[in-house]
Order: sequence, then C-alpha cells, then structure tokens
Amino acid sequence: MKKDKSLLFPLLVFALLFWACNPTELPDEMVDTPDFYLQGRMDAQPLKLEAGKQGYYMYTRFGRDSLQVYTFESELATCEACPEGMKIVIRDQQVSQAGSSVSLSQSLPVGSYAFRQRPREGENFYRVSFFSEVNESHATAPLSYSWDFGDGSVSTEQNPVHTFSSLDSAYEVCLLATDGQGNSSNICNELNLSLDHCIAQFHHRLRPEYGNYVEFRSEAQGLQPIRYLWEFGDGAVATLNNPGYYYSDDRLYTACLTVIDEHGCISRMCKNVATEPDMLETNFTYSIEALAVPPRDSLGLAQVSIQWTDASGKVFRSDAHAQPDEAHFNLLAVEAYQDNELGQQTARLQVRFSCRLFAGNETLELEDMVGFIGVAYP
Repeated sequence: MKKDKSLLFPLLVFALLFWACNPTELPDEMVDTPDFYLQGRMDAQPLKLEAGKQGYYMYTRFGRDSLQVYTFESELATCEACPEGMKIVIRDQQVSQAGSSVSLSQSLPVGSYAFRQRPREGENFYRVSFFSEVNESHATAPLSYSWDFGDGSVSTEQNPVHTFSSLDSAYEVCLLATDGQGNSSNICNELNLSLDHCIAQFHHRLRPEYGNYVEFRSEAQGLQPIRYLWEFGDGAVATLNNPGYYYSDDRLYTACLTVIDEHGCISRMCKNVATEPDMLETNFTYSIEALAVPPRDSLGLAQVSIQWTDASGKVFRSDAHAQPDEAHFNLLAVEAYQDNELGQQTARLQVRFSCRLFAGNETLELEDMVGFIGVAYP
C-alpha cells in the first residue's frame, strides 16, 4: 500500500492509520510514555503491546457493514498486514445511513459491551407470537407465567413475542402457569419454524352437562388433504378431524394431535385437558412470521470482537464460539483525539477486558487486559 496513507502524528508515540501500511519509525526518545498500549496476560503469560515500541503501531479504521452498522476498529501490530498483533472491533449502538456522521457519546458510550458471534451462513429469523390459554376463571389471582423458548431465552409475559433463528429447525417451547394459591400446570410443544410446513393446532371444550365429555376441534394448517391422529392421554386414539371423547376420571390429561399433510409434513401439538373445571389448565398456541430483515438483536449493536494473530500468522478470534461466563469488555473512558492526516476524526478509548479466543480446536485465554486504544470515526 502507499506510504503516504500512513497516519503519523508528530510528537506522539503511535500511528493512527486508515487503510495504511509501513508507518515511519518513531524516535526512541518519543516512546517512553505511549498513548496507546494493551497489557495483561495471555494463557497466564504476561503480554504487553505498546505503540512505538518493538515495532508496534496503532492502526485505526472505521467501516459500515451490510447491516448498516458502523464498526470502529483498532489494531496494535507491526504493520497492518503483518502477523502478530491484536485487533479490536466495536460495533455502533445504532443503524446509520451511508455517509452520516456519528456522535461519540451515542455511538461509543462508556459501559459494558457484549461479545459478538459471527453471523452464520444461511441463517434466517422468525418472529413467533405466543398466546397463553389458561382457564383464568377457575384460578386464584394473580396468575404468573414462565416461558422457556428452548434457545436459552425466557419470558414472564402472558403473551410474549420471541425471535428464533432458523439454524435450529425446531425448538421445544414450554409454558408454566401458577396461580395465587401456588397451583401450577405446564405444557411443552415442539415449534417448527418452516412456514411451508404444516402446523398442528386445536381447541377443546369440556361439556360438563354430558359428564366428562370433551369436544376437540382441529385448526391444523397444511396442504389438504390432512390426516389426523388424536391421542387423548389415556391410551385411546381417533382419526377424525373434530372428534369428541368421554373421559373416565376427573383429572388432568394430556391430549395430542398429530397431522400429516399431502406433502408428508408432520406436526404435533399437545394440550392439557382438565375434566374437572376447577383444575388449572395451561396451554398455548402460536403464529409464525418470517422476517424480511434481521431482528435488531442480530445486528450486533454495541458488541465487540477481538482477534489475535500470532507470529506464524494463525488467527484466533473471540467471535468463533460463545464466550465463558467470566468474559467481559468494559469501555471505561472516551476522549476525542486530534484528526489524523487524512482529516478523519479519532478517539482514544480506555478499555478493560478478559475473553477466550478460538482457532479451530485451539484456544487462548486473555485475562485482565487493560490499556488505551485508538479508533477513527466518521
């Protein structure tokens, strides 16, 4: 790359660069108190990188990705394309239009930042609306709800909305409802995300005037004709689309409907069926919507990734896998810095972090890393 693109500030101990290589060496007397450095431990061994010492310089750049999110990049390395160096990429707090400027206080606020995981090829997203069905008229208030979406996320809303990734085609979703007297019941169902698949859904109604008689009504979706298999929870089955059934005991049963459509798509849903009206009966239905654009939480806003390239050129990344619970990244202070020689704004960030880096089956542990890094921003 052309040498005239190097971002060198006189009288400083570092080089700020936008897409640049081969910075000019700094005089020895200028590197006693570097403005930019990182120090801590790597795999329990001391690690210290200082701009202006041992050939290291601070390179910065900013970019804007396909999700319209600015990235603020900092790299301590011997040259931009050389091995052995550390790169830190911080993502903006918001989506921005092309060519727009950013505010340091809004885009890089002091605080904790989550570690980003790389977007996965072929990943789509679905917004699922859940609708609880609890016989509230027979429950003692207040009712509480506890949802487990099967992907590590939970909710206590009555009718939550949750976004799922398509990389797992099915999730087991569970709902637990508890009334004011501590009575509870729960139900779990497998959620299939493919919209062109069938969905087994049904409603039921107890007819106490006829004893323990329950009417079942299918609301299954799929390509007709649809075949039905009902399991009433006591060993009995039926193949009608809207059957009725007499239960022998007053208790809570789990009835399930399995449907098979013309394309062979199979879907199953189970519900609690209370033959005693005073029993707490917990169920849910849902609707699925494919998202044309990624949800906000998949944009990686206010997230960070860290990369280490060793002397052999092997790259270790924080975003290859999930981080351990003790991993953290804290932005402690932000101050505006003087423009680089290309007229781009720069900032000096005080950071503290610990994380795990991955390269295939190998890992590196960065512990108690502290220091100051530089970034450029629009």
